[in-house]
Amino acid sequence: MGKIVKTLVKSEQPLYSSETVVNDKGDKFKIVAENGNCYSHLRIYIYTKNGDTCMVANEYDIPVYNEVKYYHSDEERLDGNRANLVAAEAYIENVW
Repeated sequence: MGKIVKTLVKSEQPLYSSETVVNDKGDKFKIVAENGNCYSHLRIYIYTKNGDTCMVANEYDIPVYNEVKYYHSDEERLDGNRANLVAAEAYIENVW
């Protein structure tokens, strides 16, 4: 399986956090964790050779995903997003 070797871009906010990473095989992934009124999502996209993105997994596929509640404090929401980004990285390492 591939290992995450580099984070290219990372943006962290309570409502929307994202990270673009590269594994040791050269595959590029975008991870998105977002939450708001009545929703919490975690999605993994892979960059194709054409530069497009294609979703390859969501919160239902990632075993250690934790729902982030929109009514929590900004700090708790940000911590939840960070934990979900780490869970997505582990998923990528196990699958690719």
